[in-house]
Amino acid sequence: MALPGADFRGQTVLTRDYDGSVLQYGPGEIALILAAERLMAEHGVLGVSLRQVNLAAGHRNLGAAHYHFGSREGLCRAVHRYRATAIDGRRSELLALATAADHELEVRFYVEAYVLPLADLLLPREMGCFYLRFLAQYHLSSMDVRPLQQTSPAAYFAAQKIEALLPYLPQGIRRARMRDLMHNAISALANVEHLANEGSLGEDEVSLIAANLVDTLTAALTCPISARTLHQIARMQGREFPSGFPKRNNRRASHSVF
Repeated sequence: MALPGADFRGQTVLTRDYDGSVLQYGPGEIALILAAERLMAEHGVLGVSLRQVNLAAGHRNLGAAHYHFGSREGLCRAVHRYRATAIDGRRSELLALATAADHELEVRFYVEAYVLPLADLLLPREMGCFYLRFLAQYHLSSMDVRPLQQTSPAAYFAAQKIEALLPYLPQGIRRARMRDLMHNAISALANVEHLANEGSLGEDEVSLIAANLVDTLTAALTCPISARTLHQIARMQGREFPSGFPKRNNRRASHSVF
């Protein structure tokens, strides 16, 4: 029996549903999942029909995808379930290191826990690398991403920890930066995923891409708010913001400006 997220068409794979229950995918379902992942990564989630997925998966029954997954959205969720179990499992392993730490961990630690399991998907795989671009396309579609979050509890935990380490940011800015963390991580990795399929990325290249991305995202999360941004927040609140740039320790008490 194959591991969750592995690229094996001829085996049965166990993964978890959104409610935590165990799901079993057979070879026919895995073929559909991998075909949908590749086609939607290349053409967009809404640019691929279930019929095209059936043909790409080699199914004679052109209703196979609908039979197994019910709809395009059901198939997309199956793709996510198929990959997310292994990805979030890796995150849990990284986050377990936090329990052994004898000091308060910094934002970068939790950003690494979020990013590194995604960056690992850039390493060469027999069936090719498509999930990052699939994720990017899914987020661009009009489909609801909230159910997908239920299969990634470790990612949610890391996000909570990051947000708790940024109490000096106004709530609206803090949450906007958290949204950007997810979207920018996925987009940046998706932009280089094609290089993995071309054989241009080895372990060293992937490690460098991941480390630089973690640097960039950590800086974006923790950078000071500019005077212009603070002035705009105050203007939207109908209050005049005093001239000058407040010191960082003064902003720590500003939880309700936005």
